[in-house]
Order: sequence, then structure tokens, then C-alpha cells
Amino acid sequence: MGELDSIKSTTKQQRERMVKDALNLASLGGSEPSDAAKAIAQEYIDGKAELAEVRERILRLYLK
Repeated sequence: MGELDSIKSTTKQQRERMVKDALNLASLGGSEPSDAAKAIAQEYIDGKAELAEVRERILRLYLK
């Protein structure tokens, strides 16, 4: 993770692309990311949460 992941260093359009790519990669295993995971990712797109926080929250969803 680097400076390019920061909300301050990216545009909304760049964050949308990163999330779209991540969701597509996650779907390769045959299962769609949960609605909860998508909602958390949307917070990153909207500039409400940094990527590190989003990553941690999504991992907690699946490690329960």
C-alpha cells in the first residue's frame, strides 16, 4: 500500500477503478463479494474511509 492509495492522492474516478478491479478479482473465485463488503468499498470511493481502514473492515467481515 502506498501514497497512491490515499484519498488525498487519488481522484474519485481512480478510486472507483481500483474498487472495480478489486471486486472483479475477488469474483474470479466464483463468489460475489457481499453487499456489506461492497458498501464498505463504496466508503473508500466516496472519500469517507482510507483504503487501509476499508481493507481491515472487509477482512473482519470474512474472518468472523
